[in-house]
Amino acid sequence: MRRFQDLLARMFDVALVLAGAAVASQIRFDYLAQSGFYWALVMFAAAFALAIFPAFGVYESWRGRSKLALAGRVSLAWLIVQGSALVLMYSLHRSDFVSRLWFSYWTAGRAAC
Repeated sequence: MRRFQDLLARMFDVALVLAGAAVASQIRFDYLAQSGFYWALVMFAAAFALAIFPAFGVYESWRGRSKLALAGRVSLAWLIVQGSALVLMYSLHRSDFVSRLWFSYWTAGRAAC
């Protein structure tokens, strides 16, 4: 049962990453259809989240621990995920195709969740 809950938590996090990108696209561009590079970047960020969040202990039991510490840990993990996506974007020399305002909306919107 614990594995199923872990799987659901990870799927929920990936869904939040995708939803955050879609909402940021809707706010910034007034429509969801963007270039393929945006969605490739979003998929890489989702993969980074799947790799980095467990390393920060996000999916461990937090029973009896501080919720503020959990929020800080999740926020730090998300900033590292976005930093990794930013490094990927610059290393592929495609930073000019991605709107910085969209990226900021996406980062802030997901961090607020």
